[in-house]
Amino acid sequence: VLIPNRTYYLLPLLFENLHQVLILNRGSLVASHLVDSWQRDGKQYRSLLTFSNCSNVSLIGGTIDGRGYPWWVLTIYDPKKKLGSQGNRPHLIELRQCTNLRFEELHLKNSPQFHMYILDALNLAIGNIHISVDRTQQRKILDEHKVGWLAKLGPEMFPFNTDGLDPQGTNIHIYNITCENYNDIVVVKPHNNKGRLSKCSENILVENATSKWGSGMAIGTVPPSTDFDCVRNVTFRNIHMQHPFKGVYIKTYPSSSGTAIIENVQFVNMSILRPVYWPIYIGPHHDGPGCLHIDKCKAESKVTIRNISFRDIEIRDAGLYPYLILCDKSNPCTGILLNNVHTNLWMRGGRTTRCFNAQVEQINTSPEVTCASY
Repeated sequence: VLIPNRTYYLLPLLFENLHQVLILNRGSLVASHLVDSWQRDGKQYRSLLTFSNCSNVSLIGGTIDGRGYPWWVLTIYDPKKKLGSQGNRPHLIELRQCTNLRFEELHLKNSPQFHMYILDALNLAIGNIHISVDRTQQRKILDEHKVGWLAKLGPEMFPFNTDGLDPQGTNIHIYNITCENYNDIVVVKPHNNKGRLSKCSENILVENATSKWGSGMAIGTVPPSTDFDCVRNVTFRNIHMQHPFKGVYIKTYPSSSGTAIIENVQFVNMSILRPVYWPIYIGPHHDGPGCLHIDKCKAESKVTIRNISFRDIEIRDAGLYPYLILCDKSNPCTGILLNNVHTNLWMRGGRTTRCFNAQVEQINTSPEVTCASY
């Protein structure tokens, strides 16, 4: 299938049960700005492009523009209650229970919410992707709606939840990514025993990524689940970040029952320049800077975190503490390795690291980590 070099204005499209299809996109696919005409499934607005139960499908080339500005405004000014919840916004691309898919040479921009949301996938390759959010136009729209003060609070305040890539599944390769999206860059979502193609988000490689103003390479959020939420065997390598709000972000979430695990995760050969908050954060999900006041944060005891390694990490001009590792006393984090991890603090005198209830091995690391119980 060849999409010619033109601009196409779209409402949501569903591609279901596609098999053995190559789509060559030479044009620009642009989301309609007519929010009132957007289709829903219940309260959830449909993603612009949804691929469901597809196999051996490739989408190569072109621009996909979500024109997310009116959706972002609805998260703060929604007098007619169109959204109901900001999580009901559409995603740009959504994959549901697909196998052997390939997405390459794409420019994904201005998604209403996540740029790519991947559910229960098996054997997926995503590469040579540029992800961007237009801050200049966004600020103009805020001013038009007389809420321009939001933009002045800091770049992390708005847009909301414009994640880059959110994969869930098994055997996923993400490579050659550039991203400026003001939220999570790549965030691996947990999977569980309810999956059809996969029971755990595992065997995932993310490599060769450059970002500016993102919320880091992340795992989570991971809550306990009676279906056993799971993330394992994930590697992030050759990652370069400028001004991330958080650099590495492993986040748990509370739940009243069930269990979960995060294990065998590697972060290798990374540079983190001028992080806004934490360069390395392992602990409970928390908006903004996170757990600045430890007594106000509670680690989730039912999520096991083990065998997390950081190798060859350079952190420059960090403002807050270099690391936060916050685990539960009854189920401490184990097998945390810091090997050749170095942090330069812009504040004279610097600050010590913050680590609680974790077993940490350090090799050629500065500043050193001292863990305590609380």
